[in-house]
Amino acid sequence: MMIALGIDTAEAIGGVAMVSFSVDEEEFCDELLFDAPMSHAARLPAAIEQLLARREVKITDIEAVCINQGPGSFTGLRIGIAFAQGLCQSLDIPLVGVRGIDSYRARTNAVNLGVLIQDRRDILYVAWFRGGNQRGELEAMNITEVINRAKQEGEMTFIGSGADLFRQRLETVPGVIVVDKRFNSPSPVQIVRLAAAMDFKPNLLYTIEPFYVTKPLAKMQLQ
Repeated sequence: MMIALGIDTAEAIGGVAMVSFSVDEEEFCDELLFDAPMSHAARLPAAIEQLLARREVKITDIEAVCINQGPGSFTGLRIGIAFAQGLCQSLDIPLVGVRGIDSYRARTNAVNLGVLIQDRRDILYVAWFRGGNQRGELEAMNITEVINRAKQEGEMTFIGSGADLFRQRLETVPGVIVVDKRFNSPSPVQIVRLAAAMDFKPNLLYTIEPFYVTKPLAKMQLQ
């Protein structure tokens, strides 16, 4: 049995997860989310302790840590990555990074997809998928830019925290579907599952960097 810890501090809602794997299946998974836009540093250690106690697992039983590398909050990402690095160093275990974009994408079968991740300034980090393949690089956009792009794309499904925030405006666009609310929050369990699909490789303990998407703030005012 292998137990992996998932950490997600990229957005206002943070969370931790614990997943236990046998040879060919999950034995258990547990997740704890916390709404702490400005206090990830304080909430993260306590959440892990709570999860360990709930599952009656010792910290030394953890064999890998999996973390959302972004995009997302600059501060949140730095807090999560620094904490994960320190934990992995102390336990001598690997640190695996997963894009938050891929975590959301894995929750839907839609092939024409827009993943919208909200930043604290109401900037949206956006990835576009057509036919199941990502088109272009991650972008920083405001909601008006997203809606204009959606009108050009035609049929499109949106997922992510930004999709939920702007659900009403997005659903005015013909051909647009916004997934159910329960799929639009961060999921550290999904981060662990994606890392497991990569066989918990590569180990980024000493090389991990957050994914940032930047654009001049003057261009990012909501319209």
